[in-house]
Amino acid sequence: MVHSRKPLNHWLARRDLPHDMAHSSVEDEALAYFRKLVSFLYREIGAMRRDNHPEIYDRATLASSGFAADRKREANRMYFQTLRSTDVAQVEAPYRAKTGLSLEDVRDAFRDGDWLLGRHRYSFGGPNWARIADAALGLAEIISTRHWHLAPKLIAEVHVLCHNNGRIVDKFAELGPAGERE
Repeated sequence: MVHSRKPLNHWLARRDLPHDMAHSSVEDEALAYFRKLVSFLYREIGAMRRDNHPEIYDRATLASSGFAADRKREANRMYFQTLRSTDVAQVEAPYRAKTGLSLEDVRDAFRDGDWLLGRHRYSFGGPNWARIADAALGLAEIISTRHWHLAPKLIAEVHVLCHNNGRIVDKFAELGPAGERE
């Protein structure tokens, strides 16, 4: 997929950006997108069954920690818990502690696992979620290395990434406004 490189102001001025993104710096925007992607990725992996990816499932603590049973609420709670975190490891830590999975494990489960229902559709996981995980890992790299000039292009790419039922950025509103829940 080829994207033209537009100035950051183009994306900041977009009306479909989450409202808490409208006036933030590149660094804040990259962190905000990273936090949201991480929350939704872990929420999605909470639906994993053993037959999706036995090796990763067996390492995970999704069922024993209670995460799988209440994955949406747990992922939202952890999102709000990490709103002030500016370090990639700090953002990932509560999810990793609760699920036993790193962000790379989540990506690998989506990329390499068997998520196909029937012959033609994915209800959970699969290649779309693997691409979302790749974007989150890309943002993690940008944040960790402080190569902020790369963030606008990747954030623009996030806007066209789809999960199994629509665009991932359309899910961002499910997290509610920043600071609403703490």
